[in-house]
Amino acid sequence: MESQKILRSWSNLELAQSLPVMVRADTKHNNILKKLLEEAKKDPNTTGYLVFGSVAAGKCNEKSDLDVISILKNSKPSSGIKKVVVDDLVVDSLFMTEEVLFKSVITVPYLLHTLTGAKLLFDREASIKPLIENIRRYFRENPVIDNEWKNYIKQSNEIKSKTGCRASSHGKTIIDVWNELEKRYSRGKIKRPFFNSFYFRNQFIFSIIKKFYKITEGGGK
Repeated sequence: MESQKILRSWSNLELAQSLPVMVRADTKHNNILKKLLEEAKKDPNTTGYLVFGSVAAGKCNEKSDLDVISILKNSKPSSGIKKVVVDDLVVDSLFMTEEVLFKSVITVPYLLHTLTGAKLLFDREASIKPLIENIRRYFRENPVIDNEWKNYIKQSNEIKSKTGCRASSHGKTIIDVWNELEKRYSRGKIKRPFFNSFYFRNQFIFSIIKKFYKITEGGGK
């Protein structure tokens, strides 16, 4: 028990020190991220909190969205995404339960490339960090899949810069990539325990959703 307390204290100290170096301390993104992080810490159902995308990479600009992931003890549905606006900044907040994350790391690690560049800001029981490390190790040991993801990210960023929307009919969304990789590496079956509803798995239905998203978002962010 004492060793667990020490580990938890060390982990939280390390995470607290990592926050200011992700983005400039005086940016709007960083201020909002700090607020969201404090809210996550106060919620006993939240066991982990991560930031990913341009903010985590330290490459955000004033128009960049803030992308975060909440790991929860319990949730119905067990995974999903919420898009909210905080102080005129779009926040894309993914969430999943610990069980979904653990199962995903075991069964579909090739779908979790997003976590390789994510920054873990909060780990209540020091249980999330080992899972993230497992994912990073998986992609180091599988450079072909790693390069597939990097090519997708490059193309996605190029499309967004030209059209303002990753869901453009000219490009793929991350769900398109998940579906393609599952066809190849899951023997054609959908094994992922997240975003696995029929309308995400069916190519025709999802193409309609993408068009609707593009229209309603006015080009997207």
